[in-house]
Amino acid sequence: MSQLLDPVILVVDSDPVELAGTLSVLEHESYQVFGAGDPATALHLARELELDLIIMEMRVGETSGPGILDQIRKIEGREDVPAMFVTPNQASDVIHRVHQSGPAYHLRKPFQTRVLLELVARSMWLPHLVSNHIGNVFRAEPAADQTVRKPHLPLPGTTAPTLSGQTINAGG
Repeated sequence: MSQLLDPVILVVDSDPVELAGTLSVLEHESYQVFGAGDPATALHLARELELDLIIMEMRVGETSGPGILDQIRKIEGREDVPAMFVTPNQASDVIHRVHQSGPAYHLRKPFQTRVLLELVARSMWLPHLVSNHIGNVFRAEPAADQTVRKPHLPLPGTTAPTLSGQTINAGG
């Protein structure tokens, strides 16, 4: 029988406490999560994993988060992976850099766990991910040794996730 895989999320944060906290929250929600505390590890994991989302600080150590994302998007098959930038800064130049990064959200710290989870769920609805997930769901039954990515999509007749009335800074 084939295995269903949960969506894969790469979390990049140079603060080990914040990295561990974010990984824990996402693992609890059945996402496959991988953490990187520096740009080199982030790039290595991005080459090795089929990513559904990247959650990254705007600055990882001395390196620009959007700069790391640009490098990741140069990897074949990672050109349109969505990203969520987390930062305590809400300055217009920061938000402008997020919007220039392609499919990306901006989440301002501090944030509520519920808001993070809802934004992650919403990012799974970006058009290329929905298309990929639908393709996986409607393909012929895979061979016994194949794995199929499990979409985090609502059941038929339900709607896409919402942000529970929470105001966030999101771009896309």
